[in-house]
Amino acid sequence: MPRLQKVFKKPKGKYYPRKNTIDSKVSTTDSKLNAQAEHAHDSKQSCAKEKKIPNLNESFSSFGDSVGILNAIMNLNILAFVFKNEVHCKMCNSGLDMQVLKGKSGLAITFVLKCFACPYRVEFSSSNFHEGTQIATINTRFVYVMRSIGKGAEAGRMFCGVVNLPQPPTRFAPYGKRILNAAKLVYEDSIQNAAKEAICENEGNKNIAVDVDGTWQKRGYTSLNGVVTVTSIDTGKVIDVDILSKYCACKNLPFHEKDCKRNYVGSSGVMEIQGASKICQRSLSLHNARYITYLGDGDCKAFDAVKKKNIYGNEYPIEKLECIVHVI
Repeated sequence: MPRLQKVFKKPKGKYYPRKNTIDSKVSTTDSKLNAQAEHAHDSKQSCAKEKKIPNLNESFSSFGDSVGILNAIMNLNILAFVFKNEVHCKMCNSGLDMQVLKGKSGLAITFVLKCFACPYRVEFSSSNFHEGTQIATINTRFVYVMRSIGKGAEAGRMFCGVVNLPQPPTRFAPYGKRILNAAKLVYEDSIQNAAKEAICENEGNKNIAVDVDGTWQKRGYTSLNGVVTVTSIDTGKVIDVDILSKYCACKNLPFHEKDCKRNYVGSSGVMEIQGASKICQRSLSLHNARYITYLGDGDCKAFDAVKKKNIYGNEYPIEKLECIVHVI
């Protein structure tokens, strides 16, 4: 039987890292390794904001490629003044005139630097592009931000207008597909790691205890979209998700298109029952594990449906745990 003493609780106690002591006779290589270990320990204690934003007091060229993408909002008049008075042409040592080309790249703009005295000219973009495409990464990041806070293209245009930024891309759909593909890869890797961790916490026993619960996009039994999640009791991490939708945007309803998002027909209240059954049926093929201990709320319809199907056979019956502190 899986261990049930840990229910979404962090392990007690404190972690005291061992101090690094360097002997006077230690070689230079060992000293460098210890210094790197101390730097890694300090980085673990820093917050997420400090990890994303480097120390701007240092030279930006010293960051290299380890910083990733670092964006900032800047007044272009200040930038033009700096190029004109503080930056000099490498050919004739004169000032540089900055121009901005009008394009259709959304938030990405193209700068042109021209020398006042000689024909020197250089052109560059304010954003890099996805490999092999003309899609600016700043536009993809902007669409991702809007989707993360539950906003769409209209809210994005209003935001850019108020902040006096270039107008974002008019269509979010191409960027949404790219973000969706990336999110799927992260999701698949995340649930695989979470399932392995749950089995490891259960001392290698693949018969694990899970919490199954469903929710809807809006209250009541009229929601067109619902989701069922399975969470490991030992780790508190989600190991599988099933999304059900009754929404159909096909032009010809009797004949659905191949990319139709509708995958459920029936009452919204029964979504949890179907989702829980599908998740349990694919547990062996997806994670090579069995969900034999089922923690649910007061509604036992989903558990009854799963138990009736006898998914794991008579050898592995599914046991139900009651949630005695469930909030209705």
